[in-house]
Amino acid sequence: MNSASGSSGNFPANYPNTWLRLIALIYLAIGLYVLFRRWTAPGSTHFYIFCVVSFVFYAFKYTGKLNGFDWTIYWGNAAAWLLQPALFLHFALTFPEEHEFLKKRRWLLPAIYVPGGTLLVFHVLSKVFSRASEMLRWQMDRMEMAYLVLYFALAALVFLHSYRGATRPILRQQLKWVTRGTILAIAPFTLFYVVPYLTGAMPSSAMKRDEIRWYSFRPPDKRRPVLLLTRGCSSHCDVFARRFFSGLGVMSTR
Repeated sequence: MNSASGSSGNFPANYPNTWLRLIALIYLAIGLYVLFRRWTAPGSTHFYIFCVVSFVFYAFKYTGKLNGFDWTIYWGNAAAWLLQPALFLHFALTFPEEHEFLKKRRWLLPAIYVPGGTLLVFHVLSKVFSRASEMLRWQMDRMEMAYLVLYFALAALVFLHSYRGATRPILRQQLKWVTRGTILAIAPFTLFYVVPYLTGAMPSSAMKRDEIRWYSFRPPDKRRPVLLLTRGCSSHCDVFARRFFSGLGVMSTR
């Protein structure tokens, strides 16, 4: 397996992060445009916050050195990863105006953030007590991935419902593009990445091209191999994983 500091095929070493940071800058630019040019539009401030969180999610990539600054980047990325889906679902429920059923259920909007906050607490605890179980951290990755897909899928359904009920031509056109964009973004990611990951299938070569690294091992008391996933890490994680699996005597990288 190629290290993050090396190259993969014809791609330069920093190819994945370069594109991710470009996406991050696009999010930031859109957010600033909406804030300063369309600040009176419904949901403009909320959408700006969503864009800033998305910028942090795509731009903050820790190196694995794990000094003070690196930990700040790591936790910023982890928090943005769990906050982004909730913000998007919140936006879907309040754009262009609050849905009727929310007016009698004010508790619903704050409740949207509870699962992500709970997962973040578990994430922190899994890091603090990481020596207790590597399996726990792998299960946390799966839960966070399922949470992300579920929230974006719910947001797509909400947008679709709003689109079908819209009567104004301009609003209907806006909702049409938002709905189609959300579905086109989440459907391939869910079908070709998340579903195989959640079911324990091995990733394809396209999924292994960038900074996402997979390791598999077969515990003595398990029939099926266990997959571990590392995100946004460099060769430091590779060294750690290899030492960890070598200690088990069952190392297998994919």
